[in-house]
Amino acid sequence: MKGKRVVVVGGSSGIGSAVLGRLCKEGADIYHFSRAAHLDGAPPGVAHHAFDAAEGPFPSDALPDRLDGLVYCPGSIRLRPFARLRAEDFLEDYRINLLGAVMVIQACLPRMKKNPDGA
Repeated sequence: MKGKRVVVVGGSSGIGSAVLGRLCKEGADIYHFSRAAHLDGAPPGVAHHAFDAAEGPFPSDALPDRLDGLVYCPGSIRLRPFARLRAEDFLEDYRINLLGAVMVIQACLPRMKKNPDGA
């Protein structure tokens, strides 16, 4: 992964944080996007940008011209009885889990296609 340019969305905690750490150890150049205003203790090689997958728009101007990979980790789950869930709860999950991913993929795909290895 040395020198590879990878976008990680949602790497400030959980699985995303573990992926981000692993990519850093392997020498990737990380373009990190999360709701956090900054990334505490970010390792060298991580460029952090604020982005909320439920809100958009994705700040594609923060991306390099070419990308080698994309990791999308934001996600939500409502752990309460189904009868207590509101329509807005489902819409919020839909915005984060699906529409957020679509927005990020649409921004990254043209740059991934510039990768000589193909995307």
